[in-house]
Amino acid sequence: MWDEATGVLMHGLAIPRGLTLLAGGKHNGDLEPDGSMRLEVQASSDDPDWHICQSPFMTQQAKTTAFSHRISLKNAKLSYHETITVEIYGRTFEHTDENELERDV
Repeated sequence: MWDEATGVLMHGLAIPRGLTLLAGGKHNGDLEPDGSMRLEVQASSDDPDWHICQSPFMTQQAKTTAFSHRISLKNAKLSYHETITVEIYGRTFEHTDENELERDV
């Protein structure tokens, strides 16, 4: 969701195992010099505005501490890159997912 008047981007996500988040960022509506558009949002467990909320079980067993999501649009191609940082098994892991969708023209 984008509020043109303030430039605020928002992305809400809910995962049934007990995690929700509201990630945010800014975008002025302008295109990049190469004609693409890039939208980026972030949330973290310690950010008071763009926060991650999770069940007690998740906080104790597999705490999500950070989330970032980037969408790039150029011509007939949409790509995304998403990273979730999780504390589990006494370590910190980053899970990254990315993909691309291209429209036939």
